[in-house]
Amino acid sequence: MKLRAQIKKNARDAMRGNWGKAAAIILVFAGVSLLFTYLEQILFTLFEVPGFVDPMNTPAMFLDDRLNSSWPALVITGGIWLIQFVLFAPLMLGAFRWFYRAVGGEHPPFAAVFEYYGSAKAFGKAVWLRLHVTVRAAAVGLVVLFPALCLQVALRYLPGGGSDGYLSMMYLAVWALSKLVLLLSMLLWFYFALRYFLCYFLLAEQPDQRAGRLVCMSVREMREYKGELFTMFLTLIPWALLCLLVIPALWAVPYGFAVAALYARIYISRAKSRRDLETTRVMEQETQDQSNTETGEGQDIESDC
Repeated sequence: MKLRAQIKKNARDAMRGNWGKAAAIILVFAGVSLLFTYLEQILFTLFEVPGFVDPMNTPAMFLDDRLNSSWPALVITGGIWLIQFVLFAPLMLGAFRWFYRAVGGEHPPFAAVFEYYGSAKAFGKAVWLRLHVTVRAAAVGLVVLFPALCLQVALRYLPGGGSDGYLSMMYLAVWALSKLVLLLSMLLWFYFALRYFLCYFLLAEQPDQRAGRLVCMSVREMREYKGELFTMFLTLIPWALLCLLVIPALWAVPYGFAVAALYARIYISRAKSRRDLETTRVMEQETQDQSNTETGEGQDIESDC
């Protein structure tokens, strides 16, 4: 607990002189996200495709609405998501790199967040690494979220409205259960997805490494830290709720990024120290073996004489 409190304090200290630039980065994130959201809504309106459906026929209540899963809606949403994924990846990884440098004692300029747009190689590596992480995390998610997905499928075959009170109550019960299972499954998914936590920070530390190698390094190093990091993120939930008020997000989100970046620096530093120690031990062992070999050869020569 003392380490967590110290890291949070150090994160706030490290952001002194950088809060304005950090808030600007968050505004860029929000602006880009809103742009793609509006583009999606324009396409929904243009092709007369509803974004949500109301299975319980309760227009006054929106909490029971669900996303439209028809083919036209899936094509529009999937197309927008794919474009956003490719164009947004360098910006997202640039933000991780910016905060990683900021908590390391630097004062990176605001323009540094766009660094991965500087060359086709950097752009491609950012997209490829994010694709690596997304596919692997999605594979884990399919397993963890399977019970919740089954309940969502069951909801599609239960009548939600009408005059039959028993069916309506059954639908509400399954709906509530599905949301509870979904919440627990998402927490479990988040825990397992933390194995990829270091990927984007490792790219900032070792930009010449291959994307697959960075993923493997993150998985290996995070084996003993997932629980610690998961607990830390749970303590940031109040700050996440504060973001619902919008304006506080300009402070809370950079603070969360800074805390995560500091944890990444600690984990990467520990891994580097461990590798250096192992290398030193190997070199010492090789030197010892060589010395023993030379000593043995000397004794053989003396016995021959």
